[in-house]
Amino acid sequence: VDLQSVHWINDTPKSGVYQIRIRHRAPLVDATLTTESDGTVRLAVHDQQRAVAPGQSVVMYDGDVCLGGGIIV
Repeated sequence: VDLQSVHWINDTPKSGVYQIRIRHRAPLVDATLTTESDGTVRLAVHDQQRAVAPGQSVVMYDGDVCLGGGIIV
């Protein structure tokens, strides 16, 4: 899943495994975050998620800390 309009609350997190939420009140799921050299932010979701579509928001967490989010391309 590629993201656009990404906004980080603090510093850009390092590539690694974080928790994401795709829908309001959906459970958190693990995803690997990668930032490409051209600035593209990519998430590899570990467990398949139902009905993920372009235009949906993704919010990323490191434990209880909200890191930021973006829009699915």
